[in-house]
Amino acid sequence: MIDILMATFNGEKYIEEQINSILKQTYSDWHLYIQDDASTDKTCEIIEKIVSANPEKITFIKKTVGSGSAKENFLSMLKYVKSDYFMFSDQDDFWLNNKIENTHSAMIAAEYKYGKNCPIAVHTDLYVTDEKLNIKTNSWLKKSMFFKRNKTLLNSMLDSPLAGCTTELNKAVLSVVLTDNLDEIYVHDWWISLCVLNFGHIVTLYNPTILYRQHSNNSVGVRNEPVAVSALKTVFLSKQHKHRKDIVKSKINTLKNFYYIYYESIDADTKIAMKKLFESESKIKLKKIYTVIKYHIGAPSLVSLLYYFAFC
Repeated sequence: MIDILMATFNGEKYIEEQINSILKQTYSDWHLYIQDDASTDKTCEIIEKIVSANPEKITFIKKTVGSGSAKENFLSMLKYVKSDYFMFSDQDDFWLNNKIENTHSAMIAAEYKYGKNCPIAVHTDLYVTDEKLNIKTNSWLKKSMFFKRNKTLLNSMLDSPLAGCTTELNKAVLSVVLTDNLDEIYVHDWWISLCVLNFGHIVTLYNPTILYRQHSNNSVGVRNEPVAVSALKTVFLSKQHKHRKDIVKSKINTLKNFYYIYYESIDADTKIAMKKLFESESKIKLKKIYTVIKYHIGAPSLVSLLYYFAFC
């Protein structure tokens, strides 16, 4: 059995299409938990109608007071996991009908290799689409350059190596993911990926399994233009510089939380790199960039360095 965790908030426009894509999966041994974060539109009405037709497959948790973020909503749902495996689902994507089957097959193979007690995350590629699900980017992994990155804790210190909406995790992950008092962490899937990389393994499937819908209300978006062009525009043209600076600060605070919570289990080289990164906060920008390059933090590319230089 696989538990699927879907966090919703004001998702009336796409929620029915997404739930139906899950109901049509070729792999049927799953249960969907939907937790609504106090929506004010018709999201709950739509969900309740679908649940009434599929009560054995879906559990709906309707909150009257919102948590205020998708991160908090998702992390609070980990308590519902009862099965040996679980997945995350956004409210506005569309799952290809073999998503669960293909991802779970890779999970079983990974557990055979590493053991069921090893924390494992299996993530896939995705198609980036417009609002009407017309494909605009055939491979998010290639576009983001994540496919070239070694999956280590050191190489994932500036951003997440996976998209939570494509990911399956085994139950062993729950034993290494602390979810209390994490107000400072940036996003839930990056936090979980850090924990998995520290104690286990991330496995990548290079075939897309979802249509990742881009629209005006996305919490996190992907631009269709080349990554370098997007980075240059963000650095030199963006009107949201304060927001970008806040993101970098949030990422550093996330790493600090991780460093202090899991200090004893972090390998020596990564521990040194983290400490040097924190120490560089009070230094000028060029010294910060020097630290990132010298200690191979986040496997920095020109693009990530542009972002970091502009907003650190």
